[in-house]
Amino acid sequence: MAITDPGSILVTGPLPEPALEVADQRARDLGIQHRRFGIDYSLGEVRRGVGGWMATVHGAEADYEDVFLPIHGRYQLVNLAIALAASEALVGRALDPEAVRVAAAAATMPGRMEPLPGSPFIMVDGAHNPDGVATLVESLYEEYANRRWHLLFGVMGDKDVELMLQRLAPMIDGVVTTAVESKRAVPAAELAERALSVVEVPVVASESVEQGLDMVRAEAGPEGSVLVTGSLYLVGDVRSLLMG
Repeated sequence: MAITDPGSILVTGPLPEPALEVADQRARDLGIQHRRFGIDYSLGEVRRGVGGWMATVHGAEADYEDVFLPIHGRYQLVNLAIALAASEALVGRALDPEAVRVAAAAATMPGRMEPLPGSPFIMVDGAHNPDGVATLVESLYEEYANRRWHLLFGVMGDKDVELMLQRLAPMIDGVVTTAVESKRAVPAAELAERALSVVEVPVVASESVEQGLDMVRAEAGPEGSVLVTGSLYLVGDVRSLLMG
């Protein structure tokens, strides 16, 4: 809110009621418009598409129909709606609907529910706190309801490891722990011990991200599924190993 200036338009996404009240008050104090998600702009019809989501976005200035976003995770449509509302505020008018569709169709989100090439099926996601993991789990159940996952897991030392694993536990059949090359990373052996106190599946520690990736792929087998999460640094390392 501190960067909101007189003459601007405040655009906010989904907010808890106390935060929304603060934003409303800030807008009133400055005498500016406040465009709120779910009130002044919103999502309309949403449906699954191949490799993403199709939606109608009700902007503050216009409606945008049949917008395809080639990114996994329904929650990304909220981010799309916020981006469109902010763009409308920036240019001061409705956007060209075809330009919106073309731009959305070209969108990418590396490291966020991103399938990577190779066998077995590998999904990477940079969720690195309990809330992010909860969103990931919800999205995986929605889009991959029948899959079981072998988890490659690495985190930084300031994270709530146990709660993150509790939220992942119902969908995993095994865990390989690892650590990126950072002083902040929880050592793989320590992470494995902590995981064993939470999950009821096999847990093994690896000596490097590359070894961990090899181990979890072998455990999953060619027809299985691998989930890599816990750290954006880990996701970056795995993407580099698989994609160069």
